[in-house]
Amino acid sequence: MNRVEIEAQVAEELGMKKADVERVVSSFLGCIEKTLKRGESVQLVRFATFKPTVRAARVGKNPANGEDIEIAEKVRVKFSPGKNLKEL
Repeated sequence: MNRVEIEAQVAEELGMKKADVERVVSSFLGCIEKTLKRGESVQLVRFATFKPTVRAARVGKNPANGEDIEIAEKVRVKFSPGKNLKEL
């Protein structure tokens, strides 16, 4: 199921216009993105938690020639399923 299918299903279940549901979903996802960008966690109780974590810089190997290369620090988002999602 993709975003468009989710929006269509929610619109049907709630008897709303697809355009209205699309704006709600966009706003909801935007709020999550902004919160993660600030370095804060997003907890949707009983569903999931999204937590930004820093992956430290490290030295890796170039598989083509075996030379050492620097791999920069990255911020990743860790997904942890909540209780209801785990039970499924």
